[in-house]
Amino acid sequence: MPGNGSPVERHGWYDVRLQMWLSRGDPVRWTEPWGLADHARIEDEGTTLFTTLRVDRVFMFAGLFYGVEACAWAANGGCA
Repeated sequence: MPGNGSPVERHGWYDVRLQMWLSRGDPVRWTEPWGLADHARIEDEGTTLFTTLRVDRVFMFAGLFYGVEACAWAANGGCA
């Protein structure tokens, strides 16, 4: 999905608000913040994680990394 800002780049640091759902539609509930300790927090009764992430395979779990890669690629005309 195209955004209003600059394109997402690998190895860049970004503030991220993350919500995920399980296959049956239940929200994932975060029990503690994940990411940089001084920036991470839990919101919306545990269903939203706000954190700062570096976009690469080391700092992000694989499904999230490849999802961001696919969205950034598509937003830059990669799916044409």
